[in-house]
This record gives sequence, structure tokens and C-alpha cells, in this order.
Amino acid sequence: TCFAYQPCCGKILCIDCMRAHYESSPNCLCPFCRAPAIVTDDERFILLQKRINANDGDACLEMGRHYRTESLGLKQDYEKALELFHQAVELGSIVAHHFIGVSYLLGIGVKGDKKKSLHHLRLAAIGGVLESRYALAAQAYNSGNLQLALKHLSISAKAGHDESMKLMRGIRSKYPKEFEKALRAIKKTSETPALSLDPGVELKENRVGIVDEWSDEELFSNGGEKFVLGFQNAIKNGNVTERAKLQKKYKEKIDHLMKEGDDEGQLQHLQDQMRTLNEFAAAWMGREGLSLPAEQDPFVGTLIDDELFAPTPPRPDCPICFLAMPSWTCFAYQPCCGKILCVDCMHAHYKSSSGCCCPFCRAPATVTNDERFKLLQKRINLNDGYACLELGRHYRTESLGLKLDYGKALELFHQAVELGSIVAHHFIGVAYLLAIGVKGDK
Repeated sequence: TCFAYQPCCGKILCIDCMRAHYESSPNCLCPFCRAPAIVTDDERFILLQKRINANDGDACLEMGRHYRTESLGLKQDYEKALELFHQAVELGSIVAHHFIGVSYLLGIGVKGDKKKSLHHLRLAAIGGVLESRYALAAQAYNSGNLQLALKHLSISAKAGHDESMKLMRGIRSKYPKEFEKALRAIKKTSETPALSLDPGVELKENRVGIVDEWSDEELFSNGGEKFVLGFQNAIKNGNVTERAKLQKKYKEKIDHLMKEGDDEGQLQHLQDQMRTLNEFAAAWMGREGLSLPAEQDPFVGTLIDDELFAPTPPRPDCPICFLAMPSWTCFAYQPCCGKILCVDCMHAHYKSSSGCCCPFCRAPATVTNDERFKLLQKRINLNDGYACLELGRHYRTESLGLKLDYGKALELFHQAVELGSIVAHHFIGVAYLLAIGVKGDK
């Protein structure tokens, strides 16, 4: 939560780098993009607003912080700040969950709601925001749940959070006996019964259908002993159906804890268990020379699945030859008229025509990169999805004289999707598959 947002380029820089740059640099430029430094509050506000209009979640977060702290010449407006934090969350900001959680916790600009506060603070803590984990620890400590408080503090302190270290020392000096007892309990719960990464381990019970004999309460009681046993059984027996059932029950349990509260610290424990079980599965299958069973497709049996295997819709026709496009991703976009032409028609036209003009509207051909960029930008301002897609492809391939910018390309592809482009889904899917400009997400 401690960073410097640069509205000129949308980058987040650490405070120490900012301080070192401005102390050593005689001219006030952005340390990242070298744009002239923003002098007035009005200039910063205008740049932030531009970034917000470009769907920049970090810009929404930054503006919300200004409304909350009465900086940048703005009047204090907690409701506006909360609205911007929610907008930032929708745009993928993890840190914004922290500020929303604190708002609900302290009743800042909204009626206090412990349940909502815990929900947002947990999401931020899962995303790695140490301040949120510290806040969860403080709440658990104040409610008398020392074990849960220490479990949170041990994670954040290990990651280098100074306040967590201080609070742990304070608890230890104030309640030495309770501190040791809580640590022993944490250690005990973290040691999963019957769980071993050794693929040669023999199970106590090894039969098919054992999962159906247990209720959800039995499955996750005693540190999830039966859940672990059932999962290992499913792996050793090669029972994909039983494993899928357990994965479904695990997901339902996680969702339940996220919504209803996790006073006993089960959430982190279950997530740790699942990671270890997946390692066990990989070790076992490797030992047996088998491949891991495919994960259950979350879309099976849903409307998306039905549509996926429906007959493929026809490709659009070229407006010149009236034949179907050779493919959905191989076409020539004309920014002068916004038409999509097949590559063959474009090739035939420029081969036979003495003058370079658009084959469809006969407008003079764009000669320079700047001209084409300006025409594309005009089409984008007219909410042309294909123009967004085309400009995104240029940013992605470093063409049209543009610098390679995967983040900007992905932003334009998302904008194209909102404007109805089907093809843009393909480019977004490939970006997440290959982790191009974004964290890989299967």
C-alpha cells in the first residue's frame, strides 16, 4: 500500500526509487518514462482522469486515496473514494480490496460491516497485501482468537512486515503461556494427518467409493484427515470421478469460508493441504509412469459448453468479392471506411491499380504510420471494435512505428470485446495462455 503512482505512464514505483531519483536528478522528469514532472494539482488530476478513462485500476485507486486524504486540492469525499476503490477492484486491483475492507471495518464513508470487511481483507491478504493480513490478525487478537491472530502474524512477519513483528513480540511479552500454547496448536493443525509426499506410502483404507460415506462435516474435521485420505485413495485407484467430487467439495468449502467467515483459520490450512496433495499426485503418477488426470472443466454442462460445441457460425463476407474471409484472424482493416477486406482482394487491387487508394471507398491510401495511427484513433473514438483490435495488434507486433506494449494491446483487445468483437477474444485468450503482457491464467 506504500507506492508512488505515475499518471504520465501508469507505472507504480517504490518510494525509495522516487526519492533517490529526485535527489540525484537536476531536471524533474518521471524516473520511468522521462515525461516532465507534474507541477500543479490540476495537471495531476487531469492525467489521473485520463488514466481512469483508459480503465487503469491503479489510477482509480490513486484518485480514491486523494479523495480520502483530502489531497490534490480535492475536498474530502469518502463515498467518492469508496466508489473509485470498487471501480479499481473491477479492473483487477488487489490493493483496492484492502482499502474497501478498512472502510467497512472503521465505517469510513459507509456503514460499518464486519462481514464485508473480512471478505475484502481476506481477498487482499490472499493477493499478498501484508497490511490486510495484519488487519485480520489485529481483529482476531481483539476478539480473543490468539491462535488465528498468530497464524496471520507469522505469515506477514515472515514476509518482512515490521508491524506484525512488533505485535508478535508484544503478545509474547504480555501472554507468554498463551503464546506458546497457540504456537503449538498452529504447528499441530499444520501437520496434516495421513499426508505424505512419499508415493510409496500405504493408506489405512484403500477402497473405491469411500468419499460417499462421509458428510462434508466429517470430511473436513480433524484437520481434514478424511479429505486427505479420500484424495489419496482417488489418486492411487486412478478414480478420476472421485477425485473430481473431492475437488468440488473443496471448492464449495473454500467458498463457504470466504462468505461466512473463517474464525479458526481453516482457509489457509485447506489451501496448503491442496497444494501438498497435488504434489503427492504428481509424485505418485510419476512413480507409476502415468499422466495426471485432466482437471474438471468448469464449463462442462453449462451454456458456454453447449455453445462451444454448437455449429460454427459462418465467417464474415468480404464486401468486395462477397466470399467468406479465409480466416477470422487474417484480414485487412481499412481505417478510412472501417471495412474489413480479404487479403486476396487487397493484393489483387494493389497489384492492378496504378494509384494507391482504398479498394472499397476509394479514399487515398494512408502513406505514413502517423496518418494510419490518426485514422485508427478516429475510428476508436467512434466505438469501432475492429479499430481497437487493429491498433492492439500494432502495439503487440511493434508495427506502425509504435513501441512494443503488451499491456496497451491487451487493454485495446478488451475494449474491442466490449464493442462486440469476437476475434478479440482469441487474442485475449492467447495472451493469458502464453502470459503475454499479463500473468498466465489457464
